[in-house]
Amino acid sequence: MTRSVIDPITRIEGHLRVEMEVTNGKVSDAWVSGGCFRGMEMVVENRTPEDAAQIVQRICGVCPVSHAHSSAIAAEKAYGIQISNNARIIRNMLEGAQFLHSHILWFYNLAALDYVNPLNALKADPADAYDLAQAAGTSMNSDFVALKERLANFADNGQLSIFSGNWFDAEEGTAYQLPPELDLICTAHYLEALTMQAKASQISAIIGGKMPHVMTLIPGGTAFVPTDQKLDELKGLVDEIYTWVESTMIPDTLAIAPYYIDALNWGKGCGRYVAWGV
Repeated sequence: MTRSVIDPITRIEGHLRVEMEVTNGKVSDAWVSGGCFRGMEMVVENRTPEDAAQIVQRICGVCPVSHAHSSAIAAEKAYGIQISNNARIIRNMLEGAQFLHSHILWFYNLAALDYVNPLNALKADPADAYDLAQAAGTSMNSDFVALKERLANFADNGQLSIFSGNWFDAEEGTAYQLPPELDLICTAHYLEALTMQAKASQISAIIGGKMPHVMTLIPGGTAFVPTDQKLDELKGLVDEIYTWVESTMIPDTLAIAPYYIDALNWGKGCGRYVAWGV
């Protein structure tokens, strides 16, 4: 039996420790723990509720709104405060914008390179990629020919950052399942997602004063004052993101899923977890 420890796991956030026992080349037992002590409870001791809502956001730069929201709600329950319905709506808009940002960021920019292989896209025929995109019902806003040339330069450069060391050749080249044309399409959309998740954060910034770590979410309601100009800007951003998610992200998900259908059972627990908005 061999004992192996990976600490920290830095692929996404870096707060995870995995310890494994390996017997005859297979993991026979494993322990997972989050070992990063932030001490936020100690930091906010003897501070005002307004301070707490600002401080606890620093737990995360991706989901600060949820932490501020939880802190503000806790303070309101402690003081018996009932916020107005307009304040509730504005808060939910702010939380929803963060959800949009987080989902786009996760699906493409944090996790996509676990199932999309940009180097395999070098084998793609751009004409076939356009045909596949049309058949899959996903968007064709990017120039697939130009992207393939860009990827060739990227591969020739050899600076693959954390993806060096045979990342894209994992499991002797069998870990990645997508055909080259779908890899090319999804790589294009990966790059588009960099812009779209930023636009979702822009919504949070308009409502929250800045993003990450918003300033308007306070115990008792919100400090955001809607104006015609702000609402018009928000409507434009929401419509743009909605259109992109409908025409790109959802079709991409449906196109990728059949190639990794076994993943539905990876790490599955009791199957009773569900998440929804606030």
